[in-house]
Amino acid sequence: MSYRVVIAEDENLSAILLEKILSEVSDSVGTIEVVSICHSGEETIAAIKEHQPDILFLDINMPQGDGFSVVTALEQSSHTMPAIIFTTAHSRFAVRAFDVDAADYLLKPLSNDRVIKAIHKAVKSQIAADEDQVIKVPTRDGAEFINTANIDAMEASGDYIYIYSTDRKLMLRGALRDYTEKLKSRFYQTHRSYLINIDNISSVKNNSNGSAIAVLKSGKEIPVSRRYRSGLVKLLPDML
Repeated sequence: MSYRVVIAEDENLSAILLEKILSEVSDSVGTIEVVSICHSGEETIAAIKEHQPDILFLDINMPQGDGFSVVTALEQSSHTMPAIIFTTAHSRFAVRAFDVDAADYLLKPLSNDRVIKAIHKAVKSQIAADEDQVIKVPTRDGAEFINTANIDAMEASGDYIYIYSTDRKLMLRGALRDYTEKLKSRFYQTHRSYLINIDNISSVKNNSNGSAIAVLKSGKEIPVSRRYRSGLVKLLPDML
């Protein structure tokens, strides 16, 4: 396998050292081609758009747009997002880094072994992201990738989302609106706080006030508000 890499690092020496490490670990992870070295946020965004790399090593502290600003700009563009590996001398940004779906977070000074592990995580995250209907859930060890076919429903609760599968309940930070469009081929929003897997609905019970209750194959009951009931009728005319 070969991977195109962009290095975003405001200190030139640090960028050179990382490029050296990448050349040394290439035999362990596959062919690595560093297509651009950038020293500011603006340069990094331009390089991503031009080169479409597989992996971005992204320093958090940079002029003309820090690492998080770069991620925001990329999310708002139509370009494919590379797997992001943050590099920094400070541990305090770790939680925020994983909130923006970073593949890994490296503290300086970097070591060959740690870079190898980060690249493996980045490759795994890209493979999972390319699979149909996969959700990345952060864990203590990095991340878990959940196929939506195995999800019954998603519930919004403040700044978090609960994911219900047949045998467990997972949690990730985010808003339900982040998933309504992405999952529209399989899921339907039945309530302002719920997305439900249409394939896992076993029956629907109508209420006298125009709302309803969707009963999942697992037995869990999900509310269907009057606002969303008409859309569900079109999807499941035999149940309503």
